[in-house]
Amino acid sequence: MNEKDWIDITTALATPVIALFGIIIAILQVTINKNQARINKNQESINRNRLKHELFDRRYKMFEATRDFLGSIGNASGFEIKKEAIFEYQISIRGAAFVFNKKTAKYMKNICKKVIELRKHQKENDSEKEHELLTWLDQEFYKVEDNFMEEMSLYFK
Repeated sequence: MNEKDWIDITTALATPVIALFGIIIAILQVTINKNQARINKNQESINRNRLKHELFDRRYKMFEATRDFLGSIGNASGFEIKKEAIFEYQISIRGAAFVFNKKTAKYMKNICKKVIELRKHQKENDSEKEHELLTWLDQEFYKVEDNFMEEMSLYFK
């Protein structure tokens, strides 16, 4: 074999070798992309759980305020609910729309609305409507954890 034959063989093999390297690089790139996608998915899950954990304290304060408010209302039969208690509850749940979903934020506002309505019926001496509202609020006291559980649970998926 002379030098020209080696050049011809090398030239003939250059294209398949380059193609083989291209295939190897493409396979490695696909593998890297898959790993990157998996890492991104894991990072997204970590970030979601971190946010949930960071919001927990804010949410728990509003949960406690709601539970305590409902608990105090359960003892309201026979005496008037003070405006200050309602105002204090309204302040404690201010910003709920920013840390809870619409359903939970609406739930807290609805409790406040029902207590304001109860106060009105107490002033009007409408004992039937007062009893109806006190019964509803008493039942909500026992369901308050269930209504907050979806967003308050620290169970990480």
